[in-house]
Order: sequence, then C-alpha cells, then structure tokens
Amino acid sequence: MTNEPYLVTTDQDKDAVTALHSMCGWSPYEQAKLLTVLDDENCFTILGGEDEHGQPAGYLSVRIQDKEAHGLWLGVNPASRGRGLGRKLMLAGLNECRARGAETYDAYIAEDNGTSSNTLSMHKKLGFLFLDTFIDTGIINEGNERVTMTNHHLAVSLMTIADRREYEGKKFSCDGGGTHPIVHFKYTPKYSHIRPLIDGELTAVCPYCDKDVIYDG
Repeated sequence: MTNEPYLVTTDQDKDAVTALHSMCGWSPYEQAKLLTVLDDENCFTILGGEDEHGQPAGYLSVRIQDKEAHGLWLGVNPASRGRGLGRKLMLAGLNECRARGAETYDAYIAEDNGTSSNTLSMHKKLGFLFLDTFIDTGIINEGNERVTMTNHHLAVSLMTIADRREYEGKKFSCDGGGTHPIVHFKYTPKYSHIRPLIDGELTAVCPYCDKDVIYDG
C-alpha cells in the first residue's frame, strides 16, 4: 500500500472503496450506486492514505460529463480524520479531472453530518465558490427510508494557476441585456467567473446576470 493517492484499477481496490464507503455511514442503497460508479468509464475513484492496518484510509469518486466534473463521494475512515487526507485526495482528484479534459468541478456537500463544516472549509480554501443551497429528497438512509437533506453546491474552475495569471486583471464588459446597466468587471483569482477559450475567444460569466461575455481589452 502507499500513502499517496492512486487510481482504483483492481478488484482489490474496489473492495477497499466499498469498505470505506460503509465505514463513512452510507446506506446499502448508496453502496449499490457506488458499485455502478466503480464500473462506469465516465467515472474515476482515487484511494489514499493508510490506516493502522495498512489499508487505504480515504477515497474520492468523480464523474466527468462533457467538460464538467462532478464530485460524487469523498470519504475518510473516521479513525484517520484530521490529518489532511481529504485535502490530499481532493488535490489529486482535481489534477486527474484536468488531465481528463474537465474545465470545471462541482461539489455537493451535505449540511446534516458531523464533517460538513470541515469539508466546506476545505473546499473554500481550495478555491471553490459557493453557488447555492438546496434540499435533496432523494437520500436513502441506513434504514432504507427516504430522508430530506440540505446540500451546499460549490464549484471551481480547473484552469491551472499559470493560466489564471495570464488572465489576471483582464477586463470584461456586459451590456446588461435589458436587466442591468452596462458593467465592466475584471477577472481575479479570488472571484473566478472565467471560462476557457471558446472558438479562440476568452469568455467569462457576468456576475450580475450570468450571461457569457467576451474579453474586450
């Protein structure tokens, strides 16, 4: 075994993921969903860390659709928490998403569990922006009962730091489209509404109306 994150490729790896999934309190219904993900070519799962028995201590599962990455599960053995493994797994996962051509990463963090505060803080420190909060009624608990859960939606651009520096301070304009006066805004690393090139043009999203706008000097 190794402490460094690595991609799940073997049946033994998959068994380790399902064991961790159970340790993190997911229901049999969620376990069944995980088994599907582990065999889905549009998904990948990363293992990392070591527990006291030399077994993997954490995992991250991600689905990539088109150029959007969606975090599915991030879990760490309760006995191995507080050592930075979640952050290590996330960084490895973000790099893998970039390598697979994803341009954005969406994370959904449940409010109603004991680790949500730390998980939210970790994502924000990694540059994720808070987008919205919504109620999810599709969660099945360990008693096979449907429960309501509050989820927070966060996202981050997967552009590299080098790319971001190239765009820092660039000005964008939005004519308002009838919803607000014309506005000029600049890209900064802390408030990333930047989007990758589209047909050779650098684009961003207006923070007022969510309209795509083109860099204008």
